[in-house]
Amino acid sequence: MTLPAEMTSHAFVALDRRQRRREIAITILMFLVVFAAVYLSFGPSSGTQFSEPLDHTGALYLAITVLSTVGFGDITPESDLARIVVSIQMLLDLLVIGVVFRLIATAAKSGTRIRSALE
Repeated sequence: MTLPAEMTSHAFVALDRRQRRREIAITILMFLVVFAAVYLSFGPSSGTQFSEPLDHTGALYLAITVLSTVGFGDITPESDLARIVVSIQMLLDLLVIGVVFRLIATAAKSGTRIRSALE
């Protein structure tokens, strides 16, 4: 049994969307884990690098705070090294946010094009 072309294209688009969502989620999770590991790697000196020593939870919290652009409050970079690493994450966060928006826009444009072709 073969499916009509419009049904297979819808299935392909749905699969493509799920794949993109998975890739975005994995990328963001990896991004957070990498930066949390970097902050945690400051080790016992994290108390001099940041406003307080970081444990696993604190390092992940800081990475999420920076990624979400919420800002700082309780944990702030105190040393030049910590400020440089946090600044790098902030710049890369902007890149990640841009890529996510571009993927969403591309998916929307692709969906619109497919719908127009099916009508």
